Amino acid sequence: MPLSGPPKDFDRVELALVAVEPARLMRLAFRAVATHVSFRTSARYRFDAPGGQFGVLYAAFDLATAFSETVLRTTPQLTPAGQEPVLTYEELSRRRVVHLAPVPAGQPLRLIKLYDEGLAAAQTDNRIATDDD
Repeated sequence: MPLSGPPKDFDRVELALVAVEPARLMRLAFRAVATHVSFRTSARYRFDAPGGQFGVLYAAFDLATAFSETVLRTTPQLTPAGQEPVLTYEELSRRRVVHLAPVPAGQPLRLIKLYDEGLAAAQTDNRIATDDD
């Protein structure tokens, strides 16, 4: 069953938020500086605004997640079940780990909690992070 869109009164839903120090986040970016830390407004991935109304920065708390969500996600592999995917050195060398900088005033990011009880608060379920875009 496909994930349905948000309810009509979503603007009045009280979302569960978490405060995160930006320096805890990282991303795997292409070596070009323009890809390091920017809020992209294209409507390409699941959390992007369809009309570019706001920018989205995809980041992770750990290298394994950042790697999975960038290299493994955008580099489709025709790997038989049970075998490890083969990535070329060229693909890996095009990337670098970028850590977000701490905010001087110490102001944390306020992020929507889309796990645990945050899913129910947002009136969705785990398919928001697992179904294909």
